[in-house]
Amino acid sequence: MKFLIERVFKGAHYTIGKMYVDYEDERGYATYISDTLEDKVREPFVKVYGSTAIREGDYKFILDFSKRFKKIMPHILDVEDFEGIRIHSGNTNEDTYGCLLLGYNKVKGKVISSTIAYNKFRMLLYSSKQNEWKLKII
Repeated sequence: MKFLIERVFKGAHYTIGKMYVDYEDERGYATYISDTLEDKVREPFVKVYGSTAIREGDYKFILDFSKRFKKIMPHILDVEDFEGIRIHSGNTNEDTYGCLLLGYNKVKGKVISSTIAYNKFRMLLYSSKQNEWKLKII
């Protein structure tokens, strides 16, 4: 199972994207999961703690225990200049700290129904019988 996040709007303080699963390439998305909310994309890349989206690229993620959230969550591995990048629920860029939030972008600069979107994503992971997944961010 492979996931793709296509960033579709880069705002002054946040980035909106769309998450898809089981794609063939950037033009062949299979299933839309939800919208995404991230911190601002900084070009050229300059890391500002808690206010910068991770770089575009190919990543792997796993499910493991988050000390911060005190539960098992998706953890994006080997993100240059970042630690502890998770995929989780939340509504505004204040909730991200570099992480990826899932939800539906029905309000400018926010995602709503985040818990519903996150649970949909989480159920896909649990039903896949994998222990590591691929994520491409473009």
